[in-house]
Amino acid sequence: MGRAIKPNIVLVHGAWGDASHWRHVIPRLHEKGYRVFAAQIPLTSLADDIDRTSKLVAAQDAPTLLVGHAYGCAVITGAGRAPNVVGLVYLAGPALDEGESLNDLLARRALPEGAANIRQDNYGFLWIAPEKFRETFCHDLDDETESLVWALTQKPTAERCFEEKSGPPAWKVKPSWYQISADDRLIPVETEKWMAQRIEARATISLQTSHASVATRPNEIVMLIEEASNAAAGKADHEVAGDLQRNDPDRYGEPGDQAG
Repeated sequence: MGRAIKPNIVLVHGAWGDASHWRHVIPRLHEKGYRVFAAQIPLTSLADDIDRTSKLVAAQDAPTLLVGHAYGCAVITGAGRAPNVVGLVYLAGPALDEGESLNDLLARRALPEGAANIRQDNYGFLWIAPEKFRETFCHDLDDETESLVWALTQKPTAERCFEEKSGPPAWKVKPSWYQISADDRLIPVETEKWMAQRIEARATISLQTSHASVATRPNEIVMLIEEASNAAAGKADHEVAGDLQRNDPDRYGEPGDQAG
């Protein structure tokens, strides 16, 4: 038996963006020898987005790790039931249960401050007010030019993405990992902690950052993806469990500091 083969990685972006939001993560994974693909989901409905992602997963014809950011987490919850999916990585997003919508999840607690900056147009699509995008989505992103481009190229997201109920969740049958954004202004932090606990994440990390963790903390995100990949590739659990905390306890917290 040789060394376990790394699974392919499929990245799924969130609302109000596209696959270019992964630009800080993709090069790092590529340099480490991963075969990476980023889905371009239409953001027209949860069902449409799951269908697009499921087709990309099926095209891998290989063991695949699914990574979702923000709303993309709802998408991987549905698409992750594909037989070749070996694990799920949730980055500051909704790990829905069967029969639950994103609106249902957000209704559990008072909405965070960024929700007031979401606008609906006459066609049933939601936008973040461009002049409020940075403070809502990525207030700690160092590159203000990048946040400006994100604001002015944001992809409209259909309201029904938030209304549609999820089907059977993949996290009930696939190993999962979760990253909490402790300064998130779009999803309540306590809700993220609760979701990480509900899915019984193998590892949970908390980063002091905004909703845009894939851009503000790409090194830590890649470390979490690597941990999930190592586990999926067949390494013993004790070799990967807690690696993030041991490598950088100041950023990740002390070992055993799980959400809850």
